[in-house]
Amino acid sequence: MQVRPGQPDGHLQADQAVGQASADRGEQVKRCDITSLKSVDLQEAIAGLEPLSREAPDEANIHFLLGKCYLRQGRRGDATVAFTSARELQPKLEGAIKSAMEADGEEDEGEE
Repeated sequence: MQVRPGQPDGHLQADQAVGQASADRGEQVKRCDITSLKSVDLQEAIAGLEPLSREAPDEANIHFLLGKCYLRQGRRGDATVAFTSARELQPKLEGAIKSAMEADGEEDEGEE
């Protein structure tokens, strides 16, 4: 982080706190990415992702993962809302969202 000349210490501390919060949020997203897609307990994954989606409403990947979990639970309406948020934040997710909706959130796990 850069120290700007004439910047009061309070602003520097606030900038550091915001930077740390963003780094912590990024780490939580990475952990959720792994656990939510491989977790047998979807409710636990959703319980972790829902608060993150409120704390970090600008993180498209959180909404995307939440949508996939909702689909796997058969909650298509909730999934559509989550996917819409993800697509609005990151339009490049359109293809992944379409694929997830067509597959009903299932990964290629070979389960049938």
